[in-house]
Amino acid sequence: HELRSNVTMNLNKASLSLKILAVLFTFPMIYSQSTIQRTYQETEGNKVTTHTFEIQPLESGYNIHLTSQSGKEEIIQTFELDSHLATLSWSYDAPFKKKKLKAKRSQNKIFMTGTDNGNKIKKTFKINDLPWNQTFNLGLEMFALSEKKSMKF
Repeated sequence: HELRSNVTMNLNKASLSLKILAVLFTFPMIYSQSTIQRTYQETEGNKVTTHTFEIQPLESGYNIHLTSQSGKEEIIQTFELDSHLATLSWSYDAPFKKKKLKAKRSQNKIFMTGTDNGNKIKKTFKINDLPWNQTFNLGLEMFALSEKKSMKF
């Protein structure tokens, strides 16, 4: 019983943390049209990664620039989102991994091009009508703030 209550308590804390993060991202986007910057740190063992989001609200959605820095390793991602936070396009650049990708949704397909370790990539992914959620950090806040038990994307 004690283990179950600790697990429930930890899940409630995780849920509350996600809701707080969601409010931090959602509130400024609703009430502001200027660029918003948010930074958070992710710690995994001894590795600390700093994620810096620059969020530019647009009439039709958002442009997001994300820089993730861990020591000398840097990953830069850009996202174009619609007004419901579904991903329209995404780019990923990780020079230390020798990986650079671009992906764009067109109807029920995602077209991806780029390079991985010098190898060219050109792929097409067939998808369904559900939203493409590449930005989990931002794309799930409406769910976190809702009373819903599940979400499809």
